[in-house]
Amino acid sequence: MLLRLSKNAISLVTVGLVDKLAGVLFFAIIARKLTQEELGAYSLTLTLLLLGGLLANFGLEYVIIREVAKNRDRASALFSNSLLVTLIFSVVVWPLTVGLALLLDYPAEVLFLLGISGATLIFMSLGQTAGGVLKAYERMETYALVGSVKSVLGLAMGVLILWMGAGVLGLLLVLMATEVPRTVLLVLLIHRRFTPLTWKPDRSIIWRIVKQALPFALLSIHGILIRRADLLLMGWLRPLEEVAVYSVAAKVSDFLDLFSGSMVGALYPAFSAKSIGLRLDSWRLYTDSLGVFAVLGFGAVFAIMALAEPILLLLSGASYLVGATALRWLGLSFLFAVLAGPVGTALMAAEDQMYRLLVLSALILGTNIALNLWLIPLYSYNGAAVAMFFSNGLGLAGRLFLARSYYGRWPNLLNIIWRPLLAGLGMVVLLELLRNLDAMVLMVVGGLTYFLLLVALGELGEPRYKSVRRRLLSIQTRIINSRPH
Repeated sequence: MLLRLSKNAISLVTVGLVDKLAGVLFFAIIARKLTQEELGAYSLTLTLLLLGGLLANFGLEYVIIREVAKNRDRASALFSNSLLVTLIFSVVVWPLTVGLALLLDYPAEVLFLLGISGATLIFMSLGQTAGGVLKAYERMETYALVGSVKSVLGLAMGVLILWMGAGVLGLLLVLMATEVPRTVLLVLLIHRRFTPLTWKPDRSIIWRIVKQALPFALLSIHGILIRRADLLLMGWLRPLEEVAVYSVAAKVSDFLDLFSGSMVGALYPAFSAKSIGLRLDSWRLYTDSLGVFAVLGFGAVFAIMALAEPILLLLSGASYLVGATALRWLGLSFLFAVLAGPVGTALMAAEDQMYRLLVLSALILGTNIALNLWLIPLYSYNGAAVAMFFSNGLGLAGRLFLARSYYGRWPNLLNIIWRPLLAGLGMVVLLELLRNLDAMVLMVVGGLTYFLLLVALGELGEPRYKSVRRRLLSIQTRIINSRPH
């Protein structure tokens, strides 16, 4: 199981890595080309587009993944009717995002940009719904290929249009120009290779999937708001220049999210399939995935704590170094978020836990908004980062309690975290000693040190890596046998 999950996760990480690397590289370029005010307006517009896209998708992607993973005979009807619902919601959500910007009294340039580029969210949400089919069929490599091509083209077109002297509007039009063909290609590919589209809407199916999608929609909205309420409120409470500083720090955290998000995307079909079987099978997947996520989380947070200034200097230049403290708080909050990933996914796949998860999500979101409203006026971007830290900590604690109620026992957290914790501390010590080296060199050295310390501490000897060890041994045997004697 872990081997198949690794394959799916690697595919999703691939598309995410290409997308995020292209995004980080592009962000580093525009941070130097645009003024801080222009960068702040660009960041706010992208955040509202992302929020609108999630609202328009309405959680339908998760319904498709769960239901098609259980029974592929229903794929055609679910896919066709879900696309129709997504299209209707998209048309409604577009003006709502502009209304939200008006309500928050955003500058006129943000309203103009959102009004022009808002059509992008229609294709973003349709593409997300279509992607659910490929994930349900566990064809993440196909999804990865399409997404990677879109990201590379977007980077090339964005650099070209900046070179031609275009501003923020041109950059957003490039986003639209790459999102449209990606979505069309995904829909046609699924129609021809996986499950055909039917052009006769079924009211009963539409009503059922909307009801099933509602909890997922609320959780998705919670997920984006818990990560983006800070930036939205920064745009309301602070000048665009400070929004730009925070958006640079948040970009680093977003890059790390691709790894945890991709692994969560690979986990959800597996948890959904196991939800119809024995709970013991789900428990094994739950504890194994917690261990893998802990390795990622501790490695990332210790690297950020040690390298905040070099990372910001490399990404955006010296003018954004004032965001180093905010970046460190966001790094700590990322650790809580990544550990909460498999916990929340297990609960989402168990349909009887959705209501309790929704209540917890509402509590966390309310806490996050309240903390932001209190801390941002006092401490600007540092206050927003501290609010994220406490909100994610509350989210992890709450999800662990809900999982304890569902499974009837606690995971052995001490056994899960002690190796990544010690390996991370060792990495920090070495990075401090080598602090004068180039930032890229430090990242490579830190990653290798963390991995070697994990190996030395016996992390890879844990039972959860058994299938991976078996596959590596098989590959090694084939290589040896292929050599001429």
